[in-house]
Amino acid sequence: MSRFLLRIFGSERTRFVFTSRHPVANAMSQLATGNVRYDRRSLDDLIAHWIRQHEILLEEDWAFLPRDHVRIVSLNDLTRRPDKVILDLWEWILDGRSSISETDRQNLESSIMSHHVQTDDPDRKWREMFCVEQRSSTARRMEYSKLIHKYEDRISELVGPGWFSLRRWVESCNLKEEMINDNGGSN
Repeated sequence: MSRFLLRIFGSERTRFVFTSRHPVANAMSQLATGNVRYDRRSLDDLIAHWIRQHEILLEEDWAFLPRDHVRIVSLNDLTRRPDKVILDLWEWILDGRSSISETDRQNLESSIMSHHVQTDDPDRKWREMFCVEQRSSTARRMEYSKLIHKYEDRISELVGPGWFSLRRWVESCNLKEEMINDNGGSN
């Protein structure tokens, strides 16, 4: 689709903004809504699908689009600071062709604030559900540990280190009695 839009509008007028979300939050929300294909019904399947989507982004979009015409925005950043993210995107889209007037800036900020409830942790609901599941059984913790070893490095390669860490996600559960170790099992 990006190539099509670039061809129609031309490289001078076209900017692409892609949003991304932590793969576990993405998977948990899909599983909770039931809005998943029959062949993607597990956390493993949905994380693998998330990875494939990001690979396609890199292979088919990022590879041919001019770098200065593409931005990837974290959904978490967008919900935490919508005014900053949207204003930064607006400045980037204008690319020096014109500036944002103070009136336009104030109107945009006012509109964002009146339509958006900011949150420090947009994934809190999904993290809490995940942590409950992890606390419920050793088997769940072991399954997730395998996912860390299977996917952590690839996710880091795709979006950069620290952006969406599977290990940090489970560490946020503060599992004191049984932490996931580096060997794919539990202590």
